[in-house]
Amino acid sequence: MELIKKLQEIIPKIQEMINLFKTLSDIATTVKSTLYLVPVVGQAIAGADLSMVQTMTIENAKKSLEQLQTIPSRLNIGIDLAVQELTKVANRLAQACSGTDNINTDILTVPDEVKKSIDDFNQDNNFYNDQLDTEFYQLQNVSIDDLDQRADSIRELIDQQRDLLTSLQEAPSKVLSGAGPPNNDIGKSGDYYVDISSNQVYGPKLNTGWS
Repeated sequence: MELIKKLQEIIPKIQEMINLFKTLSDIATTVKSTLYLVPVVGQAIAGADLSMVQTMTIENAKKSLEQLQTIPSRLNIGIDLAVQELTKVANRLAQACSGTDNINTDILTVPDEVKKSIDDFNQDNNFYNDQLDTEFYQLQNVSIDDLDQRADSIRELIDQQRDLLTSLQEAPSKVLSGAGPPNNDIGKSGDYYVDISSNQVYGPKLNTGWS
């Protein structure tokens, strides 16, 4: 019952992480879309690597959602079934100990499959065998503190994505053009310049000048 209680405490933590991953995926998708709103030269040069990072962020968030979003419902069902079976066992033991209901107080019948399960469990030195291929399911990774730390990490990533989105929306770069290399007195930080005589692209402009 103590273990069941711990599982019940974990369920809302997992649901919180599911909600965070959904938020992360939505914001990351918006950031990727916003990349295409900046001038085409800036998008092609500065946005190429960022677009790839955003794609990876989105895919990782979706993969995490696939792994996590079925867990709360499965855990709830498993807990309900476990409580039902444990209640039956507790009632039977109580009846046996009290000698009621004509139950033999010396012998409690246990199905063969239960005996085998107990034997198999005792023979397992690790006392733990999870079939899901994910690092999330490890004994050391399912404490409340660990889940809180993971949730905090996701929130930090969400904040970074929001900051990036704000930067893209509020400070779009401009693309300037002219014949010959740009002078340092034109454009502002983040702008791009196209030398139409050589098709050479400069930028983004830094505080120290054109790159």
